[in-house]
Amino acid sequence: MHKKIIQLSGFICLFLFFLALFTGCVKKSAQHESTGVPAGEVVLIVNGDDVGITPVYTDSTLDAYFAGKISSASIVPGGHDAGRAISILKEHPGFEIGIHLSLTGDWKPLTPGETAPSLYSKDGTMWHTQQEVQQNVKPEHAKIEWEAQIKKIKDEGIKISHLDSHMGCYFLSPELFTAAFELSRQYEIPLIAVFQKGRMPAEWEKYLPVTSYTGIYTVPGGKNESLENRTEAYWEMFQHLTPGIHYIFTHQGILPEGQQPFGDIDIRINEYKFWTSEETSLRFKKMGFEIKTFSALRKVP
Repeated sequence: MHKKIIQLSGFICLFLFFLALFTGCVKKSAQHESTGVPAGEVVLIVNGDDVGITPVYTDSTLDAYFAGKISSASIVPGGHDAGRAISILKEHPGFEIGIHLSLTGDWKPLTPGETAPSLYSKDGTMWHTQQEVQQNVKPEHAKIEWEAQIKKIKDEGIKISHLDSHMGCYFLSPELFTAAFELSRQYEIPLIAVFQKGRMPAEWEKYLPVTSYTGIYTVPGGKNESLENRTEAYWEMFQHLTPGIHYIFTHQGILPEGQQPFGDIDIRINEYKFWTSEETSLRFKKMGFEIKTFSALRKVP
């Protein structure tokens, strides 16, 4: 079942999309003064995606957070483990938790089908690929669903630090991005995206302060998945970061003893090993990188 959650082909497309859109379009100008990041400083906000999808994803991500190795996480409010994840988060009110806005997955939308039928695949769940979302989901229905996802977490009394994107959902069309941005402004929650001059209204610039939104899902260059290859790919990526705030998406995983491997757990295990490694922490210090929480970001006024 979990292989449906995140299809490898979809994530390959997502990686290429992020690589072209964010890494290739990095905004190299000085950060806004309101971000609180000194000129010339490289700051990483390291986020653990997919809290609430499965217990494995939830527990491994929170473990990395409590160990001080990542600075935030984002929850999928409709995920299979969302209820338990919410209970844990309510016990830790200082946690930096975002909403992982989603339109894909093997769980049901929060919005009833009679209200927003375009959200539903033929099997009664969300769609399974980005292509299906692009072909079927109406932006006005996406906005209704994303607002329901935000409200579910807010109504639990959990403070939301940011909004980010599951499988690139709000980057799939200008209309979907506008829907996400409008919710960001309405609820005064930062939306993770890079301002693109000429492609977004000029007044949006002050609300999108990150220099890049990037990460590694599949190891680039056609290399096999291994901790060595993943580590090499990360250090290659970090060498090219410009001063500013870089939002890094990660996928953490620890497979409990006796549990059979599923889905993309091999990728997640290597991600967890890389980000929780003391060697990684030491090397960041030598490079002068800082991992900070969303206090580094100016809040949406």
